[in-house]
Amino acid sequence: MKKQTKNQYTTEEIKDRAKQLIAKAEAKTDTPVDITSLAQQIGYRVYEVNFDDPQVAGMVVDSDKEKSIYVSENDPEGRKRFTIAHELGHVILHHQELAANQRIVDYRKPLTDYKDTDDLKREVEANMFAAEILMPEDLTKKLWEFKQDVDDLAGFFKVSQKAALVRLESLALI
Repeated sequence: MKKQTKNQYTTEEIKDRAKQLIAKAEAKTDTPVDITSLAQQIGYRVYEVNFDDPQVAGMVVDSDKEKSIYVSENDPEGRKRFTIAHELGHVILHHQELAANQRIVDYRKPLTDYKDTDDLKREVEANMFAAEILMPEDLTKKLWEFKQDVDDLAGFFKVSQKAALVRLESLALI
């Protein structure tokens, strides 16, 4: 029997959850978030590992014995930061599904490859959450207004150029 998932979160609900996490951790909102510290502050240890399957980007484990986030040690720093933030999205947004399964494994595949609509919804939501954590809307808009340079923006937020472009597009800035 397939378990039912919560209805999809709205963009505003995802933003609010991200802001609540930042506030709870008392993280600065005018500098790039220390994503590993943020994970640790809510009880998750972060490990860099060499996954047997090169298609695995990350994994979150939430059980009575372990609360951990695993990222590929072979990824660039910007990708690792996004993966950690994405996994935190699953923790914050999908804790009921995570508790039932005790882990979520994320693969490197385009969203168009997801056949199960519930899986697709969870991945989109976790991506939106990660974007809001790593590149908060207000600060992104302020910096973009000051200097419209994708490389500078990506460098400031310590994310990949691709992540910065996707965020700028989602905010209708480009």
